[in-house]
Order: sequence, then C-alpha cells, then structure tokens
Amino acid sequence: MQQPNFSNAGDKTNHKLSQPNGTKHVALLLNKTLQKHPIAAIVFTWTAVQLISWAIFGIVTELEGLKYIHAADYLLQNGDFPETRYWFYSVTTGLIALSKLLHTGYWPVFFIQLIYSLTAHLFFYKSLKSLSPGEDIAPLLTTLLLCCILPYQRWNLTLYTESVFYSSVLLFFASCILVQKISFKSSMIQLLLLLLVILSRPLGILILIPWIVYLFLRSPARYRIYFLILIAAGGIILLTVSNLILSSIGDWNILAPFQEGYIICDLSSSDTIRLHSNPEGTPLQQLFSYLQQHPGHFFRMSLKKTAAFFLLTRPYYSTFHNLALYLLAALLYIPVLIVFLKKKFTTLSITALSIVLIVWAAVILQCDDYHSRFQLMLIPVFLFLGIFTLLQSRAHK
Repeated sequence: MQQPNFSNAGDKTNHKLSQPNGTKHVALLLNKTLQKHPIAAIVFTWTAVQLISWAIFGIVTELEGLKYIHAADYLLQNGDFPETRYWFYSVTTGLIALSKLLHTGYWPVFFIQLIYSLTAHLFFYKSLKSLSPGEDIAPLLTTLLLCCILPYQRWNLTLYTESVFYSSVLLFFASCILVQKISFKSSMIQLLLLLLVILSRPLGILILIPWIVYLFLRSPARYRIYFLILIAAGGIILLTVSNLILSSIGDWNILAPFQEGYIICDLSSSDTIRLHSNPEGTPLQQLFSYLQQHPGHFFRMSLKKTAAFFLLTRPYYSTFHNLALYLLAALLYIPVLIVFLKKKFTTLSITALSIVLIVWAAVILQCDDYHSRFQLMLIPVFLFLGIFTLLQSRAHK
C-alpha cells in the first residue's frame, strides 16, 4: 500500500502562513506607491488640506488683514509705509499694494501665497531626502505630516503675514538642512532667504543668531574665531532692530505685558504689577530695569507663558479643540524628548534647538499670540528634531 506524501501539504500550509494579511498587503502597497510618487503624494495631500481649510475657515481678508490693506493703501498714496515697523511686513503689504495697483483683487496674493507654501514644502522634502538616501520613508512621512497640520496650513488663505512668513522660515530652515558644506554661494543664498524671513514679519530677526551659530558649527575650525565675532555683531544688530521695531509701535508699550498681566497678548490676567516706566530709556532698557527690580514676578509670568507657548491650548477654545491641541503637542514634543534622551546632538539639531530657544525667550519677554502663531512657525523645526530623526534612526538600524 502506497504511503501518503504529506510534504506538499506542508509546503502549502507554510505558504499560506507566510502570506501577508489584507491590512499588511494594503500597507505595503501604499508604502510602495508613496515611495514611487512622493512629489505627487505631497502635492495631493497639501492641496486636500488647503481645500479643507477653505471649507472650515473660508478666505479671510478682514480682522488683522485690514492692517496690511490700510498700509498698502498708504504706500500707494504716499510712496512709503505709515510706520517704520511696516518694513518688516513689507512682503505681504507689497503684494497687496501690487494687487491694488493692477486692480486684480486679492486673488493673486492668495495664489502667490499658496504656490510659495507648496514650493517651500517640496523644498523641505528635498532637504530631508538629502539626509536619507535610498528608500527611507522618513522624509516623505515628515513632510506629509507637516501638510496635514491644519493650524499651520490655515494661514495660506488669509491676508495676514503668517503665510509668507511660515513659508520663508521653512525655506530657510530647509536650506540649512540641505547645505552640508558652507560656501560663499550657499551663504549668500541663505542670507537672501533670511532677509525674506525678516521682511515677512519682525519676529524673523530672531533667526539671525541661530544662523550665525549654524555657520560657526559648519565652518572649519580655523575660521570659527571670525564667526564668534559675527555672533557678537549679530547680537548687536538684533538688539538694535528690536529697539527700532518696539519704538515704532505707537499702540504698544514693552512693559504692558507685565503691567497688565498679559500671558496672551492684549488679554489681561490677575497677575498684574504697578511699574514706573522711564520715557527716556529705550524699550530694552525699560525691560532690563523691570527684570532687575521684579525677578519673582517675571519668573511667575514666564512659567505661565511657557505653558501657553508649548501646550497651545487656550481658555477660550472648546474642550474638543484643546484636546486636539494636546494631541498635537504630544506628537511634536514626545519624539523630541526621546531623541534627546539618546543624546543625538548634531550641527542641525543644535541649530534647530537654538531657533526654538530664542523664539521661546522672546515670548517670555513679552507675551504669547492669541492663536499660538509664534509657536506654529516652529512646527517644521519640531518635526525635524523629533519625528524625522526618530524615524530615520529606526530605518538605519
């Protein structure tokens, strides 16, 4: 009697067990598709989020946008800005003025903002890709995640300065990632990008010091003494421009956040203090005097501003809105903490961290924004420090 042969049956059983299930098959297919068409994936995701933003928030030409519209009208009538500080909003204001001059309405402004934003996202992907050759999906996933963060993307459909400012910061930061070895040409390109950042919004002047730190770390050892001198010069420029901007704001006093207890700008709290300002001193001199005389009050206010800055939540938001912002904060910061616990410090991570620290310092020295717009400019930096570095390190294991 012939013995049954079970060898083929065993092969079939093993073959079935080795087959991926439906979920894994879809995941593998999606992964291959994304890797094969990364640019299309970024464009599609970014476009979809802009449409979602338009459906939720609409197109905003009023509120703060009126300030830049009025400045554009003044520019067309007088050939100058109404106040010196508007030079540091000149990109958006200039675009609005040009649209008025050509009688095209504001649509060209929105179109330029959208194209500029998409270009910056694609350049950000290219810069991350330069650090992750091969089939590492970390650059693509990081860029897609940035495209999906609605609080960051919603400003593209407003006449506020945030759209151009965020895109300029993203381009500048991407250039720092992309340039592996500094040269005169790369430095001049970065200087022009930094100038664009500064002319998009006054906060951009803060990026000057981190850029010089970046150049110092990237430069050969024999040239670093020159960059130390540049850092000192950059500090003087930063203080001078800050004084210029703060002195030209007619409706703002540098001590107001402490006198009125502002944690969020223009929203008073119970933690107020009576101060005597020196009208002859510069804004920064007045601030320094306050820090000397009231360190305890400054420390209390700093803790509250730090919580508002990093956690993003606001008392005037709904519970659901605040929960979503807590999730976003966790997504941004937990990977950063994991990476830093592993002590993965590089030139780029030090540069990125210095950008975060200097913007945070500016907030505690004044106040945080109503919609967390100061923190939102840092989202690409946090994604680079955290999720991208974490995914990249796992891919290379």
